[in-house]
Amino acid sequence: AVVLYSMCAMTVWYGVGSLVRFRHRCFPFLAARASSRASSRASSSFHDATSDGKPQVTDRQEVAATRWLALDTLSYRDAKGNDRKWDMVRRTTRNENADADAVAIFTKMYKEGEPVRTIVVRQFRPPLNCHTIELPAGLLDAGETASEAALRELKEETGYTAVVEHVSPPLSLSAGLTDECIRLVTCTVDLDAAVNADPKQALDDTESIEVSVVA
Repeated sequence: AVVLYSMCAMTVWYGVGSLVRFRHRCFPFLAARASSRASSRASSSFHDATSDGKPQVTDRQEVAATRWLALDTLSYRDAKGNDRKWDMVRRTTRNENADADAVAIFTKMYKEGEPVRTIVVRQFRPPLNCHTIELPAGLLDAGETASEAALRELKEETGYTAVVEHVSPPLSLSAGLTDECIRLVTCTVDLDAAVNADPKQALDDTESIEVSVVA
């Protein structure tokens, strides 16, 4: 089985020419939620819920953690003033003061006389126990901007060298489960450039990624 993974990967089905319309129609709502969640996460402490009926997280307790992930139980007050609990997963790798954990890269590939193409990758994802078709993506390294991470990940996973065209606001992909946010980075790739004549991956030992260029 193969799963088309994440909302970012869904842009592939719209085609390269429809990305801008899709992005402006769907992403502002997601970005607003993500920015709000990122701001809440960055706070070093929680405050009592206000009396104006707005729900608010009041406490966070870490239940368990591994190198990559942590399980937290949140205490929050809902709009009716009821105290409630919520379990969530968070990444332990987010850089200090960062508003996103990772990037996904949407490429627009140009070659004279040919239609615009984009890159998707296929890899095995243990949580789903199957292969997925995704946009190239990866976590931000310490000190990296989203643009820097996107160019690095694209080069490592696909071998292509690109130029950043646009960086989205932080996007939440599973707000009921995690505060993980990504930025969608749109890049252009010049297939006529010498640097892209013979792209070669530079994968880690744990990675096995198949690259496809699709119209």
